[in-house]
Amino acid sequence: MKKTVDKFFYPIGENYENLGKRPFECGNDVPVFEISGLHALIQLYGYAKFIFRDVGNVYLRGQETLYPRCLPSYFREYSQTQPNRARTKFGNLKKALKEYRCFKSVPEYSIEPLIQHYGIKTTWLDVVDNIWIALWFGLNRFRQKKNTNYFSYLERDDVGSDGEPSFLYLLFFISDGILCDSSRPGLHKGKETTVVDIRKSCPSIFHRPHIQHALLMKSVADCNLDDVDCMKYCVAVAKVRVSWARRWLGKSPAFSAEVLFPSPFEDSGLQHLADSDIDSLTKRRGLGIIHYR
Repeated sequence: MKKTVDKFFYPIGENYENLGKRPFECGNDVPVFEISGLHALIQLYGYAKFIFRDVGNVYLRGQETLYPRCLPSYFREYSQTQPNRARTKFGNLKKALKEYRCFKSVPEYSIEPLIQHYGIKTTWLDVVDNIWIALWFGLNRFRQKKNTNYFSYLERDDVGSDGEPSFLYLLFFISDGILCDSSRPGLHKGKETTVVDIRKSCPSIFHRPHIQHALLMKSVADCNLDDVDCMKYCVAVAKVRVSWARRWLGKSPAFSAEVLFPSPFEDSGLQHLADSDIDSLTKRRGLGIIHYR
């Protein structure tokens, strides 16, 4: 699956500018398109899903910046840790968390992806299958109050400190995780990647991942950092001006932090996590704490 990026023929249409291929540390040279029209963005995403339909599914990830690697949050924090050792660490964590009442309705294979959506560092990477959610995460900047559970998202400025237009980036990831085990709803495994759809694997009392169209992806191989770097599965990047993304999303309350990150009053799953005090367990393991808005 590593060479499927070569199948990505450059679309022809208005509001595209082909910026050529950008090299990343994993050795993958990814085509980058600057997009200035909403229909052009939808066409590009649809084109990617269409041409890779025999390989797997294409998902999106919105980012403020393009980084040399795309690592799950745990490996960004512990880059010197051998990834295969994390398997044991998180295996023990899942067993411990399964004893908590709030996880009684959550299958074990979905515990780690679920807590990732509430702020815990894990071996999974957030992706979505919704253009609007991906744009929102590229448009808004995460900020956490030091040494607390509280965080906020701030809209980025149209122009950067250098006086130049600000951009966001949508990364297109291909996953061969298309086979679903009927005994494990939402778990999709392939030869190279695994995807969990939390909307199928967890009840919607855990409101945040459902409203964010939550999917999580990881590499099957985990012997070293190169194995867990998901940039090798990136087939295209859309570069979009922040000002354009803001215009496309508009002022709908559906695209507000208050809706996308419900408080414990609306998100009873978050309230259960808070009441269970799983922070004491995850913080002791260096994995962070639950995030509240």
